[in-house]
Amino acid sequence: MVARYVVPEINGYITKLRESQKFLIENRAVFERAGQAVMAKIMENDRAAAALPLTGPGRVAIPTVNAPDLQKEAAKQKKA
Repeated sequence: MVARYVVPEINGYITKLRESQKFLIENRAVFERAGQAVMAKIMENDRAAAALPLTGPGRVAIPTVNAPDLQKEAAKQKKA
């Protein structure tokens, strides 16, 4: 446990990780807007919008935490 938690802290290996985490927390809105922009671009293309129901979780190239909710958008398309 010392090698895993204490030594990296002493050697300063955790500093950049903490800075990165802080940056992401402080700039969360930027990443959310990026997801909205991706969704807007998808919705502009009729073929891409039609493919939304077929694109399920796990079939996208970005982590689901950061990805727009494709299933929710597909449901909106069906209602419209």
